[in-house]
Amino acid sequence: MKHTSGQSIIEFAVIAPLLIIMLLGTVDFALAFSNQMALRSAVAEGGYFIAQHPGREAIAEQRIRERLELPGAAEPGRLIVTFTTSSCMSGRQDTTVEAIYRHEFWFSSVLPSAHVTLRSGTTVPQFGSCS
Repeated sequence: MKHTSGQSIIEFAVIAPLLIIMLLGTVDFALAFSNQMALRSAVAEGGYFIAQHPGREAIAEQRIRERLELPGAAEPGRLIVTFTTSSCMSGRQDTTVEAIYRHEFWFSSVLPSAHVTLRSGTTVPQFGSCS
């Protein structure tokens, strides 16, 4: 007669950490996706503002940062917003708004390099901004 009364507990103890890691990974990637959508929306709003108010990049960046409530966005280098204006062609300039955010995963305490870089950008026209 075999004694298997503790077999289920041992199997659960072996498989439970893997299941928990998979669950946390799924939640973490869902948060990264949500942050990507928030970043895309904020950049679009900043682009809309800069299209209406050429040359007011500081205010546009402030609006983008206010719109984003991402963890650690105030840390230096974690959220970078850039504006690039093209040269005048046919009486018009284009401005490209780009935001780069470093999303840290929850398990970054175990793996220090566990992060993903989220990017979003848009190019908007600056009609009448040059001759």
